[in-house]
Amino acid sequence: MSGYLLASYAQQQLDQIYEYIAIQWDEDQAERYVAQLFDYFSDISSKNVIWRAVPAEFGVHGYLGKCGHHFVYWKLLAAGDVGIVAMLHERMHLIAQIRNVFDEPL
Repeated sequence: MSGYLLASYAQQQLDQIYEYIAIQWDEDQAERYVAQLFDYFSDISSKNVIWRAVPAEFGVHGYLGKCGHHFVYWKLLAAGDVGIVAMLHERMHLIAQIRNVFDEPL
C-alpha cells in the first residue's frame, strides 16, 4: 500500500464536516476532528485498522470503518492505493448514499 486518494465526494464532505463543526462549536474543534479523520485515512492505508467489508445489501464492493461520529467507506484501487469514497455521519441513511458514490472515479 502506498497511500490513499480522496474521491471528490469525500473532499466535499470534509469541507462540510469542517464547516458544520466550526459553526456549531469552533474552528479549533473542527481542525482537531478533520485531523482525526486524516489520521484514520493513513491508518486505513497502513492496514492499522480492521477492513470490514461493506454489507452485501449495499450492492458495492468496498470496506468501512468508524472514526468519531462518521462511517468511512473506501475501496482498494488497482495501483494498491486506498480510495476514500465517503464519510457519512452515523445518523445518515447509509445504503442510499453509498450506492451513489462508490462508482465515482478517483
